[in-house]
Amino acid sequence: MFGPYRRWKTNRSRISHSIRSTAPERVTVVIHAFYPELLDEMLGLLSGWDVPYRVGVTTVPERVAEVKRSLARLDVSGECFVFENRGRDIPPFMRVANELLDADEELVLKLHTKRSLRRGDGDVWRRDLLLKLRLLNRICG
Repeated sequence: MFGPYRRWKTNRSRISHSIRSTAPERVTVVIHAFYPELLDEMLGLLSGWDVPYRVGVTTVPERVAEVKRSLARLDVSGECFVFENRGRDIPPFMRVANELLDADEELVLKLHTKRSLRRGDGDVWRRDLLLKLRLLNRICG
């Protein structure tokens, strides 16, 4: 079994025992920024949230500078995690998820700067999903 997945499976019982009926103090948002040019759109969504949040961005080495510029431009104090582009966004997320477990984070929202090139309506689809997250904040926030 692949390294990060093995640890995740080992921690499965720890996760199920830590589920509470009260809301967590904050949401940890992990964004995979393979397309950093879409990162501003997602960070802009988060800036309108009433709910406290922590941001972590996973990306590939050749896009780190662009990701850091976006975080700085929008004044977001987020962490940047760099991984080679193997297995798309899942192995990076699993590694970051393990760190989040160790830090006792309780609620994680995973986002992806997805660009659906095979769909003619990919941008519309992405914006619709982000709009629904904004509406969820209004309902729950």
